[in-house]
Amino acid sequence: MKKLLLSVAALCFSAAAFCAPVEQKKDTAVYTIGDGSLYGFENVWIQSRSYSNFPTEGSYEVAAASRGMTVVGDDVATAKVLIVKRTTEAKIVPATATTPVIKKDNKLEILVFNGLTGDQEQTIELPDSMFCYLENDTLWQTGFPINDIHVDNAGNVILANMVLNIYNKYNSGRLMVYACDLDFTNHTVATAKKVVDYMEYSEEAPATYRIDYIGVYGDLLTNGYVLGAISGAYADIVKLTIENGANPDFMEPITAKEFVPAAATQLSTGPRAFPLDETNFYLDGQDSFAGLYDMDGNYVDGFKEPEGGYSEAMSAYVKNMTTGNNGVCEFNLSGKTFMVHSYRNTTGTPASSFGIIKLDLEGGGSPEPMVVFPTVGMGTESNGVRTALPRVIIDQPNNTAHIWAYQQNNGLAYYKFTAVETGTKNVLAGSDVKVNNVIGNRINMTEEVASLEVFSVLGQRVAGATNVSSIEVPANGIFVVKAIDMKGASMTEKVILK
Repeated sequence: MKKLLLSVAALCFSAAAFCAPVEQKKDTAVYTIGDGSLYGFENVWIQSRSYSNFPTEGSYEVAAASRGMTVVGDDVATAKVLIVKRTTEAKIVPATATTPVIKKDNKLEILVFNGLTGDQEQTIELPDSMFCYLENDTLWQTGFPINDIHVDNAGNVILANMVLNIYNKYNSGRLMVYACDLDFTNHTVATAKKVVDYMEYSEEAPATYRIDYIGVYGDLLTNGYVLGAISGAYADIVKLTIENGANPDFMEPITAKEFVPAAATQLSTGPRAFPLDETNFYLDGQDSFAGLYDMDGNYVDGFKEPEGGYSEAMSAYVKNMTTGNNGVCEFNLSGKTFMVHSYRNTTGTPASSFGIIKLDLEGGGSPEPMVVFPTVGMGTESNGVRTALPRVIIDQPNNTAHIWAYQQNNGLAYYKFTAVETGTKNVLAGSDVKVNNVIGNRINMTEEVASLEVFSVLGQRVAGATNVSSIEVPANGIFVVKAIDMKGASMTEKVILK
């Protein structure tokens, strides 16, 4: 995947979207994990209903259409947050000598955000031919396209539709999965290969296998697999294996043998499966907590109480958890394994929140709770599609996990989780960037920064820009300059403009 750092227009118009700027805010809560000497946790930016800066026109405010989120890139300085969006827009493209007529019911878009700053960039619209199939010399759009998005192990952006029943014929039964390369300079889909085009058509369907979301592993252009957790009164997951880039010939069913809490018996609405490796995957259903399973459906690890019982802290952590929203990600940092997961749904405190626990993989003992965030949650608006997705980029040299968290219909945020080896209380790393000089109403920095903002002494934002080394302020007075450099570190400095 190309690593491109792009400038962002605060207000942008394109054929794909109108981008209404969002005032980025910061969760200023002080998160202390233990005595603060081993781990640190801090927010970089947040946009959510709880902070009254949930986006409006041109972004993921169309809740039903914005169900999937991922992060592309392995460097926080160039990371892009991607959210899928489909909006109703009937479209008929006239036939050419080589292409039959295309009839589409939705405009299909990928919303793009600067991972470091949260600013929305220009939207990428999918080509008209994607998520279509040929029937009677006409290309028809498949049902509920661009419903989910991932990045596979090779860096391909993976797009998938929702299937109402994989045993149905054509429109509501065909699962399509694309592996794409996105061009963030020209805001286009550079390449898109359909790696899965599958349906298990039967005149008498033996079941109603609805697949809302998928999980991916490997390089889907060559060798890998796709998992689809089945919505409804099932405990089933289907696996589609891609070998040598060929479309799968059959699906392999997997049945989860148990859930936590034990009272859960089915995956219900909007379940998600997240492959971990070739033999294990995480599974999160509406009625159950996230758990790790093997390919035979056996429960491996998660929130099941160990034989020795939970620790007191873990018992309190689990007691306040709720099922409902679905999303989980495992990451490794400084030799330890952590799970970030959906903590609460849209009710209670904190509503629409995430949690991080440290797993005891060697001793099989009680997991250790790390943090619940945001402390005030993201919001209480309906999340009927159950999406609550954390995505993580690991910076091992700096012992930092960069975590982007998306609660559908309630918000998006970026946090840093850091392991500190020095024993000194962890804070957000300070930047070496400084104000170089002030000439007239222009503030010049010592180098280009990813985000540059200027505030009055009363806290009002008077100017802001991204990927710049200077900025102009529209008045004289005393101002506070805040910047995030290309490594994600921050600085704050007071200046006087005369």
